[in-house]
Amino acid sequence: FRRATGASESMTREMTAGYERTRLSTVSIQENSAAWNALYVSYTDFTLISPEARKEIGDTTAVLQKLGVSGAASAKGMQVATKAMGQTGAQAAGTLREIAALAADIGEPPQKLAEQFSAMGPSMAKLGIKWAIPLSAWREFRSRQVLK
Repeated sequence: FRRATGASESMTREMTAGYERTRLSTVSIQENSAAWNALYVSYTDFTLISPEARKEIGDTTAVLQKLGVSGAASAKGMQVATKAMGQTGAQAAGTLREIAALAADIGEPPQKLAEQFSAMGPSMAKLGIKWAIPLSAWREFRSRQVLK
């Protein structure tokens, strides 16, 4: 991770601690490293947020990979949620977990909904949805096949 990204020694320790937490969810060290790498490269605030927020975001991204959401899609979703919708890093991680749960509820691949969220997020922000995505509205869109 450190050689691939140029991350600091302390961030590398954070990533390693993340592996210790997520391995109970069958996340390998390679998967955990890939998740943190995607966040480091694609989520602009990742190096600026608190270690506690990085912990939650890194763990969420690593576990979502096990559900089929790529690290790149998670990082892009985090970027949209924080920059376009005004969420904190922890709120953005929660939003992505809710989107993955919604995907399971409606029988769609989590990757597909994560990508749709990233594509729709800026438009939703323009409509004034700034703090959190109303997943009831997302479910309504999905049930009416608007996003298909």
